[in-house]
Amino acid sequence: MQMEPQYYFNNFVKPNYSEFCDDKGSIRKAFNAVVSLFHMTDNYFNYYKRKGDSRVSGFNEFKDFKIYMANKTHYFNDIQSIANAYKHLYTNSGKVHVTVESSGAVYVEDVDETSEIVDGNDLEHSFCNAVYYLKKDGTSVQVKDAMREMIKVWENIL
Repeated sequence: MQMEPQYYFNNFVKPNYSEFCDDKGSIRKAFNAVVSLFHMTDNYFNYYKRKGDSRVSGFNEFKDFKIYMANKTHYFNDIQSIANAYKHLYTNSGKVHVTVESSGAVYVEDVDETSEIVDGNDLEHSFCNAVYYLKKDGTSVQVKDAMREMIKVWENIL
């Protein structure tokens, strides 16, 4: 049995994301979830390419499919950059699509209950910190927010 995309999504991506959401301050769970989410792109493209499926027949190369995904949401490049930085410590930050330069740009920060970025539901389980990443442009984003958006994109594609 080959690992088709829906199986991979249901058995790797969603459980890793869920485990991270249950422990939003765990940088380890954040990286595990990001890596499996980014590899969804590889799984989807290569599975359907081998099958000669029309879902990917319009893309000449994997690079073209990644460009397509980046046009679906700007978070795609963030997720890709974090996954690559996690595997290699640093990325080639001279490339336009690289938005996060190193694994050191992913960090845990305490969340103040009065902060505008905190969803009241997040405090239900007494979470007091969250995992963020710092982009090359200086903005800081919660990993959970980027992942949630990418999960929605995949749910629409699958």
